[in-house]
Amino acid sequence: ADWKLPWAAANEEATSCPVKCRCGETFCSQACFDTSAHLSLCVAELSDEGVEDAPLFRFKTHALQTNELYLLAGKTIARMALLVDSGDQQDCFDSLFPLLSMIGEPWWSFTLPDDREVVNVTVEAHRESLQKQALESLHLLRLALKAQGPKQGVSRLEQAGVLDSTFWGALLGSFQINNFGILGDSTLKQYLSSLSNVPS
Repeated sequence: ADWKLPWAAANEEATSCPVKCRCGETFCSQACFDTSAHLSLCVAELSDEGVEDAPLFRFKTHALQTNELYLLAGKTIARMALLVDSGDQQDCFDSLFPLLSMIGEPWWSFTLPDDREVVNVTVEAHRESLQKQALESLHLLRLALKAQGPKQGVSRLEQAGVLDSTFWGALLGSFQINNFGILGDSTLKQYLSSLSNVPS
């Protein structure tokens, strides 16, 4: 597409032409696409031959069949790997800093069965099952990032312990217990606001 929002001139870099990945996901600009770490977890990058055996395909399928929280955690780690790999944040802990105020206990140490499960399973059995499931997700994510992620960034995160079970469990736990949402100004809101300022 070659259209631009009316206020694009004021912020050319942030509002350049939208970019659409082959998987269908759309980004506001090439810069946004390049810095999103999207390609590290994009199945469109996989070869059609043997795709079902690819670690990334297996990671995403496992997450969709079990808990989509794994996708959020996977995107977080992929983004951290990209930051480290690009040199924007030389120290791995710089990329971890925004998360440190959230990190707490591993997810499986405090989770409880939902109302449908509570009759048929004990708390201990539920937590053990969840831990096993989460570690399977981590195993698949680790394989996927090593195959498709930024090599240096993934290697450095692994050395820093980010790809081990302790950090993974704490990251999942922080998302679950804090239940954060991400709010941002809508581009539609800014577009409509710009229209109101156009002379009639």
